[in-house]
Amino acid sequence: MTIAEMRGVLDSEPRLAILESLQRHGPQTAGMLGEVIGAHENTVRDHIRRLMDAGLVVAEREHRGTRGRPRVLFAWADGVDRRAPGADAQTARALAIGRAYRAMYGSGAGGAAGVPAPAGGSGGAPDACPASTGTPQAATPIREETANLQDAAAQFDVLIDHLDRCGFEPGVDAASPLDVRLRCPFADLYESAGPVLCQVHLRLIRSVLARSEGPLEVASLEPAPVECRLSLARTAPASAA
Repeated sequence: MTIAEMRGVLDSEPRLAILESLQRHGPQTAGMLGEVIGAHENTVRDHIRRLMDAGLVVAEREHRGTRGRPRVLFAWADGVDRRAPGADAQTARALAIGRAYRAMYGSGAGGAAGVPAPAGGSGGAPDACPASTGTPQAATPIREETANLQDAAAQFDVLIDHLDRCGFEPGVDAASPLDVRLRCPFADLYESAGPVLCQVHLRLIRSVLARSEGPLEVASLEPAPVECRLSLARTAPASAA
């Protein structure tokens, strides 16, 4: 979805009110949401359809312990929608660009994410492989840490590519490589809908990170009318048993 298409979805008071209600109160029926925005249920369903097409809302069946037809509830879309058109292709493209960049510029390229390129250069072995004895070798702490760094770099590449394509103009300081500056393309809507917009962006960022599995996660998102600050954290690799 382009930034113009996303703006078309979010530049709507009823749809923002629906998202805010779902954020505050959890899953709700179309009738319940109609009471929130003061509209007929059919009108609500039109708004929900737009939000679902954008991947922001999902429909789910109510779990009930009594007889009767379960209600359809609408909720914030959590996690990754791998069915989104072009999502896998975009992820592959971002990973390829990141690998090419690190191959060209070496370890300094990875430093932008606090995840330097593997020792030995592109494609190089991070540490000497033990001679084959016919017995599977346990992963060493060095190899685990290197894999952790590689996964973090891949996640960072996918995220920065996504943010750039969405018009956030991401910027990173060398002194604080896991802090990303974002210039919000929806700054003109911040005064009226800032909290909801920030929640939308936060959920999308988490979903993008989840597309490329790795150790990076969102630590915080500090909203501001023009320039936000996204802080990432890298979890340590699990210790070998």
